[in-house]
Amino acid sequence: YPMNQGQIQNEVKKMGLNFSGGQRQRLNIARALTKKPSILLLDDALSSLDNQTILNLKNNLLKHKDSWILMMSSSKLSHIDFVDEWIVISQNEIETVGKKDEVLKTSSLVQKLSITQHELEEVSHV
Repeated sequence: YPMNQGQIQNEVKKMGLNFSGGQRQRLNIARALTKKPSILLLDDALSSLDNQTILNLKNNLLKHKDSWILMMSSSKLSHIDFVDEWIVISQNEIETVGKKDEVLKTSSLVQKLSITQHELEEVSHV
């Protein structure tokens, strides 16, 4: 994301040690994108990001989805709700492969995860 002049006020320490987890995640994603990969592998890359940054990143990934093959891992369903094809892995075995709606209907693991995450979201809004 472009930065405005004067937005950085602190010195960046060696290896970015003073960056937050979310800042490091964004930096690593930006580094990967500058290499113009044919395959972009994001392993739980949205976990340390705030909701607005996740939304912005997902929108940007969608805009450029024809530029690469995107493979993402996440245990949070809302982080991967925009991908075309889902592969559900449980105990080192492929449980289900398909489009989001198919997987939500056929995978008991995803159904349980969806219910649990929905309940957690409701509790956090109280």
